Amino acid sequence: MIGVLPDVLAGKEIAHTGLTRLELLSTMHQRKARMAELADAFLILPGGYGTLEELLEVVTWAQLRLHAKPVILINTAGYWDGLLQFLDTRLRRGS
Repeated sequence: MIGVLPDVLAGKEIAHTGLTRLELLSTMHQRKARMAELADAFLILPGGYGTLEELLEVVTWAQLRLHAKPVILINTAGYWDGLLQFLDTRLRRGS
């Protein structure tokens, strides 16, 4: 398992202790590009603003056909229900 962390989060985030390798990059943009390159699929757990931003980016990339990897949303205890309702509304309205 490979971890990818930007320098700005080094020391603020707790690195997973079971990693085979940890890659430190200069920026968040580099981190997201590297994660997308390494990923076979995107598994989205409940999280904060950064997680939401990354979710919407990989969904947008899929819509633009920049990747065809599965995007799997783990909706623990209904965490993402509000977002899913919003997205359903957008689809119904054709946007």
